[in-house]
Amino acid sequence: MPVLYISAFVCALITAWVMAHLIGHFASAVDPSVMHIDAAHGAMFGFVCWLGFAAPTSYATAIFTGTPKQKWLIDSSYNLVSFVLAGLIIAVWR
Repeated sequence: MPVLYISAFVCALITAWVMAHLIGHFASAVDPSVMHIDAAHGAMFGFVCWLGFAAPTSYATAIFTGTPKQKWLIDSSYNLVSFVLAGLIIAVWR
């Protein structure tokens, strides 16, 4: 059981690390003098990352594995919340 929690934590850490690099890259690309994004933009960034990467990928997997749509919705909602929170926290932290 501890291996499952450690694995989930490492996956979340990797996701947050990549999001932090993307937020930093986009913030400096828009205006190099501005390295800060506010909480609302961070949350929106998390939502867009979820919408563009996590939701379609997990939905395609659910279709091919025969996962019920309700289960996909629950799992995907968890991902949505974690992506939005990660984006918000990273934006405020930077």
